[in-house]
Amino acid sequence: MQVNVSLVGVEQVQKHLESVGRSIDPVMKKTVNRTAVGTRQLKYVKPLQRLFVDRKALRRGFSIRRAGKRSSAARIIPSSAGVPIPSWAGWNYSVVAPTRARIFVRSLQGRKLAAGFVNPASARKLALRTRGARASATQPRTALGPSLAYFFRQMTNDQLIRWVNAYLQQEFRKQIEAEVKSA
Repeated sequence: MQVNVSLVGVEQVQKHLESVGRSIDPVMKKTVNRTAVGTRQLKYVKPLQRLFVDRKALRRGFSIRRAGKRSSAARIIPSSAGVPIPSWAGWNYSVVAPTRARIFVRSLQGRKLAAGFVNPASARKLALRTRGARASATQPRTALGPSLAYFFRQMTNDQLIRWVNAYLQQEFRKQIEAEVKSA
């Protein structure tokens, strides 16, 4: 999913900065980088914190590709890998058979089915999975819940895009003021 956000009034600011001997490119790159970081923290990580135990992994799961020499755009890239069940703050299961139960994790709108099972007859009710390249029937692995990309697609809507646009404009004003003061 790609969302484009644009600035208004760049030409006027560019002329003003050129008159004081400054370039607009560093200001633009700093603005989009700060907007990406702020959006990740305020609109993705913070609302999802109540669902996860491992907050650092949650933040790392939304990586940022910053604007730099090669690109003038910054991007938030969510991880498409499933999140291990022990990282979730709340998970439960529903019994299907005496030795099998489905795993559910908390989601933004209720609960979501996870990829794995629990043996309800076991003393250590672990969330396990037997499918995957490295898993086998003799050595099950930890079950996985939905990916952060799933939540990213759910949370990105028109309202969020309008918020990011407003945040970008505000950040642009701050960076321009700072650049003019330092000139």
